[in-house]
Amino acid sequence: MAENLIAEPVPKGDQSKIMQTHSSVVSNARSISSMLSGKRPMLLLLMASALATLPVWLPSYPPMTDLPQHAAQVTLLRSLQDPGFQFSNLFEINWFTPYLVGYLPIYVLTPAVGVVTACKIVVALSLAALPLSTALLMRETGADPYWAFLSIPAMYGFSYYWGFLNFLVAVPIGMVVLWLVIRGIGTTGTANTWWLALLLNLLFFCHALICGFFVIVSVSYILSEVNIRRVALRTLVPFVSVVPLALIWINKTSSHPAVHRSIRWDLGWERFSGFVPRLLGVEPHPNYLFVAAALFAIPKLAGARLNRRVSVWMPLAVCTIVILFAPDNIYGTDFVFQRFTLFMLPFFLMGVSQREPACTVSREQRLYHLFAMILVAALTIATCFRTLAYDRAASGFDGALRLMEPNQRVLSMAIDRDTNFTISPPFLQFAAWYSAKKGGLVEPSSAFWHVELVRYKPDRVPKVRERDFEWHPREFSWSKYDGQNYRYFLVSNVSDEGSTLFRNSTCPVRLIYSSNRWWLYEQDRKCYQQKLRENDSSRSTQSG
Repeated sequence: MAENLIAEPVPKGDQSKIMQTHSSVVSNARSISSMLSGKRPMLLLLMASALATLPVWLPSYPPMTDLPQHAAQVTLLRSLQDPGFQFSNLFEINWFTPYLVGYLPIYVLTPAVGVVTACKIVVALSLAALPLSTALLMRETGADPYWAFLSIPAMYGFSYYWGFLNFLVAVPIGMVVLWLVIRGIGTTGTANTWWLALLLNLLFFCHALICGFFVIVSVSYILSEVNIRRVALRTLVPFVSVVPLALIWINKTSSHPAVHRSIRWDLGWERFSGFVPRLLGVEPHPNYLFVAAALFAIPKLAGARLNRRVSVWMPLAVCTIVILFAPDNIYGTDFVFQRFTLFMLPFFLMGVSQREPACTVSREQRLYHLFAMILVAALTIATCFRTLAYDRAASGFDGALRLMEPNQRVLSMAIDRDTNFTISPPFLQFAAWYSAKKGGLVEPSSAFWHVELVRYKPDRVPKVRERDFEWHPREFSWSKYDGQNYRYFLVSNVSDEGSTLFRNSTCPVRLIYSSNRWWLYEQDRKCYQQKLRENDSSRSTQSG
């Protein structure tokens, strides 16, 4: 029995195999550990970016002013495929639009999840991609990608609250374009050139302003980085590929009635004083000056160095020049320079170099890391609370929606369009969610604008147009704005003004619903249908 307990000696050959196996396991474990430790910052950033999209998912409808109109565009596109759609004679499809890429994912997702959820998915992915693409750029410039999460507060800035959907979708694509430019400097292959040309043309169909901006940023980087003229010319070739697209689009749209051939600059103190509110999406307050200063200063205080290469700072320099001197309005496009505030933090973080390898992380530096995480988390939580407060202010809309029959024509009157919880008027276009969810048509509609995917035909533009009426709904006149064309009138207001708004109506209009700020009026159905028949008969006679 005792002999059986004595272990037999292992042969020398087997010992060698065991040692090799052990060495191989240890080596693989170390390589896996090294790989995971290298990816750990990106994994943490991915988790933080995903959690930071919570304000998009909390409310029934995101507090983005223009988003309902974008959602309505997607539903209009789908409705135009239906032969029974009663408003199809008003519209044309404009496939050659810089808004195409932003709309198509929502169009594809809508049958599966609904248009509101589809919008939330696209918006959330676009926002989460901002810090991730910032980290990508930071790795390429030698910056410390750990600090990329400081760009998270920029997710909920001016462009988000105003609902510039296609602009937000284009942002991470533009960042990847710049990453390819930086990565491609010094390479001799053509693969990077082809990818860059492809992405630039894709970027044009996301948003023309973003495309032009990143062309300028990228060319500035190249010219400041490359000294050899021939190499510089080769690297600039992809940017030429997008020029024919831009020229064709300008030629096709220059004659559209919505194009105002004017440029407004508005050079004033607001460009400085409004920087922090636009960056963080908050109302002006002295406390936010310290918050914004902390976001820029923390990496330096924690021991990071600023990159000495001029080329690394060119994107930030171009962005600063745009914010200070670019127009406020270009040919009818509002808020031009304001929206580019979003890039200031990411472009600044590109220049935050890593500490010297010999340096160890001190206790003080760890405290700065912790403080930065707490600050970003606090700003995200504050955004969540503001979003919930807005959602309460928006309550009651779905009640009106349930009473409205689908595929009707609705006039929106956003008299009370603001809240104390957002920097934009979130209820200005809110009624367009009816068109997005139940079909039909809500006016004023963004289909008036030349850049839209679905546009009014030139001879079918209604008297109620964006900007002419939406900011002055109390000027409504039944005869001036063809009140007989609308089945429903959805008013956002603190009180009932129906007796004043519809005092000259040719058909009876009655209040059928009110809750919170929402007042739903319906035109007498028989009278409404009779007026429609008369209009159709008159139009047929004129056509004949």
